[in-house]
Amino acid sequence: MKKILLALIIGLLMPTSLWAQENIQFADALVKELCVQHWDTNGDGELSTDEAAAVTDVTGVFTYNGNIRTFNEFRYFTGVTTIGGDAFHMCGLTSIDLPANVKVIGGSAFNETNLTTTDGGVTEGVIVIPEGVTTLEWEAFACNPGFTSARIPASVTSIAGACFRSCANLATFSVDSGNTVYRAHDDVLYEGNTGL
Repeated sequence: MKKILLALIIGLLMPTSLWAQENIQFADALVKELCVQHWDTNGDGELSTDEAAAVTDVTGVFTYNGNIRTFNEFRYFTGVTTIGGDAFHMCGLTSIDLPANVKVIGGSAFNETNLTTTDGGVTEGVIVIPEGVTTLEWEAFACNPGFTSARIPASVTSIAGACFRSCANLATFSVDSGNTVYRAHDDVLYEGNTGL
């Protein structure tokens, strides 16, 4: 009896955040299914924000899945610093919200998707690269006809060739004024004095 009473008292005194985790509400049932299958560590059939934050690599989970539409909950995956090569290659994704801690967007990470937004639907038709990203690898956003514009933050220091290849409607680039490597002039992206 004393042990039960002690456990109840400790439970009442503990901060709520230590015993009740916030479960993520996924808009896309297939994305939830895949996330729970791979990263539900406590076996409750849900994915909490803590479980998502513990993930460091999503490579191979979503690749070639044409039935996925939105993954704006990706923003909770704050342990992901590199979006690996082919991570979302040939997904049916139209909208994703990139985690704030991402530094590298790997080769073909978003190649041949249906993306129209990378900031959770806030800026339709624009590839918004989060501040903090330093590297965009080969064909990272290639073959995405839904984009009309791309925003490059000050933190980006490396954009591989063909990063935006075959983005048929991508007509304009803007580069943060603090970027010392890249610049945009007349809506064209330049590295130093050379057009990309």
